Amino acid sequence: MNAETVKYLERFSPIAQIIEFTALEKGVTATLPQYWAGAFSTPEFEARKAILLNEWAKYPYQLRLTTKFLKNNLFDIDLISRGGEISMLYSIKNLAGKSVYYNGLNPKNRVLTPKLEAVWGLLPEAVTTLYENLHNGWFHYSSHATGYSSTEDMIFWAIWNGGSLMKLMKDPLPFKLEDCVSLFQNGGGGYVCFNLKEKDKKKSFIWWKEEEPELNEELCPLIDEWTVIGLEE
Repeated sequence: MNAETVKYLERFSPIAQIIEFTALEKGVTATLPQYWAGAFSTPEFEARKAILLNEWAKYPYQLRLTTKFLKNNLFDIDLISRGGEISMLYSIKNLAGKSVYYNGLNPKNRVLTPKLEAVWGLLPEAVTTLYENLHNGWFHYSSHATGYSSTEDMIFWAIWNGGSLMKLMKDPLPFKLEDCVSLFQNGGGGYVCFNLKEKDKKKSFIWWKEEEPELNEELCPLIDEWTVIGLEE
């Protein structure tokens, strides 16, 4: 157990505790993905890391750059319990050598609001397969930014502040704002969003806090690139 990690959790989430997989009851381990069980059944970090990154490597289109960064900079992996919710904590060195912590939520424990559940099938399969098999969101632990948002943190723009956003527009949007959801935020007012009515499931758009959107961006490679930028800083 890394003392620096423990101190970080005490600062940003006092109720969170690092736990041992071997101490969990069978009923609890059954609620976790199989690859989690495989990784945390071994006490050796390098073996654990290899099992974990082998799972990430199944998603090269979505996570190629992020997986490469983790291969070179991931130095610890823990299971944590927070309010009864078990998730994975990634300890990573950024380019300055500083430790940063990312949270990977349990894909078998996705929480979908009725609105999100109704449109889940309209999201790109490249996205839903991540949420259903790898992690239900993977993001900076304290900010919930610079990574795929959890299903609970996805923002429906028209509900959030659509009126304010529309005031920025010089020309009408080619889609309805109420059909759009954000899948990523960079922590500085930038969001990667998807139009649920879009036929091209690779398309997305960027919406900056006080600027017009940038349309026709490729969704998964964009999130991958922005995630690595967040990891590097």
